[in-house]
Amino acid sequence: MICSYCYESHITPKHDVGHWWNNPKDSVYVCSDECYDKLEKLVKERTWMSHRPSAMFGKKEHKPSSNFEK
Repeated sequence: MICSYCYESHITPKHDVGHWWNNPKDSVYVCSDECYDKLEKLVKERTWMSHRPSAMFGKKEHKPSSNFEK
């Protein structure tokens, strides 16, 4: 199981949040009250798609492809 906010793996599910995206019960979870609150805020603000946690995306600096340099 993976937390839908922090993307930590092998979690003990704390809250089922699948209903926010019309997913079946028992399919989408967060690992803590803190992750629940933060994800709930992103869902209400409609910014959850731009959330990029370091556990999934790392802390690398984005460098554009050399194809786009002039």
